[in-house]
Amino acid sequence: MSKIDYTYQNLDLRKITQNDLAVLLKLNPVMISTDPSSKTDERVLGLFCFAELHNLGDLMRQLNSIYPS
Repeated sequence: MSKIDYTYQNLDLRKITQNDLAVLLKLNPVMISTDPSSKTDERVLGLFCFAELHNLGDLMRQLNSIYPS
């Protein structure tokens, strides 16, 4: 079994938000909306939306390995 790398640009993806990435990469954060009654983790959803909006394929692959659907 391969070891999962939890860092992206030296930031721990288990702890950061999309705002941390936006500052580091000098990109705009994305607006997300979730149902308050859902159990969706807004932090993780924000990271996925950020990666998708900014076409960050390497980040998307890494997120999928950490948070498989």
